[in-house]
Amino acid sequence: MTNNVLLNGNFDLWQRGTEFNDPPHFTPTADRFVFGQSSGAAKFKISRSADVPNLQSQSSIEFSVIASHSPLPGDEAHIRYSIEGREAVLAVAGKVVTFSFWAKSNLPGIYSITLVHPSASRTVEQTLALDYTILQSGAWEKKTITVDLSTVVGGWSYVTGTYGLKIRFAFYAGANYKVSPGSWVVGNYVASNNNVNLASAVGNYLRISQLKLEVGSDATPFMPVDITTELRRCQRYCFILGHPISIDSLGVTGYAGAAGETAYSTIPYPVSMARLPTISMAGAFATVNVVGTPTWTPGYSSALLKIAAAGAGRMAARSDKSVVIFDAEL
Repeated sequence: MTNNVLLNGNFDLWQRGTEFNDPPHFTPTADRFVFGQSSGAAKFKISRSADVPNLQSQSSIEFSVIASHSPLPGDEAHIRYSIEGREAVLAVAGKVVTFSFWAKSNLPGIYSITLVHPSASRTVEQTLALDYTILQSGAWEKKTITVDLSTVVGGWSYVTGTYGLKIRFAFYAGANYKVSPGSWVVGNYVASNNNVNLASAVGNYLRISQLKLEVGSDATPFMPVDITTELRRCQRYCFILGHPISIDSLGVTGYAGAAGETAYSTIPYPVSMARLPTISMAGAFATVNVVGTPTWTPGYSSALLKIAAAGAGRMAARSDKSVVIFDAEL
């Protein structure tokens, strides 16, 4: 068992890829961690790094600058983790909690985490900015931050399939997205007023490892989780079928009496998903007697794959050295 509320805090799981160059706003990266940049000319690369603080980890997450920029008032960039509504209520609502993690950067200074919390009615958002300081250039440093979540105003949202608490690590932010640290403020903010501009120079980087959120005022030692268990929990938000170079596949077959008749296949998910997933495919279907492209209809626990016959006779479609991504990230 783990007392870490956060999934993939050891950054072992990267189902969607291990490097993201200049990703657009709302790009899932490492499992459960989403890059956000609603505005700004700075460009970042998010990648899996083998640089780690100790033997408890094999990977960290790295944010590096590939195009520098001084933020305008409406600019911001961050990485976020969203705790699902009911999970947030059951795990942390009204409790004293402690964040612990290792951080490393070539740019010493004050950085910040922001917590964004919706009211029970989901009509108002509040933000709490929390500062931490990187003291040395190029050295791993352990950070701990304790927060009393009983200070939240407006109740907690039990809604599943959407967030109950967002946790953001800020890279840079303009005045419209900055707030004074230490107190809940109505609004959706990204960074504290003290946050450094990581994007001040190309090559600047920030690495995070062994991220943990636990109930209580003490930071207990980070303990890695069995990778199979962690993957199954993360598959509520993303899972992948197939393989780009192997014969792993999924498909559907049937017999048509005439052109236009259809055949279906139900593809079960390993776990029920947090919301209706988007389904994308890297690669193509190999087809026989099929008109057009096979289509998907997603559900919460399975998806329907449908093909239509080009003519009478056997029809079939099979994913051929392809990857199908079912994504329900928050």
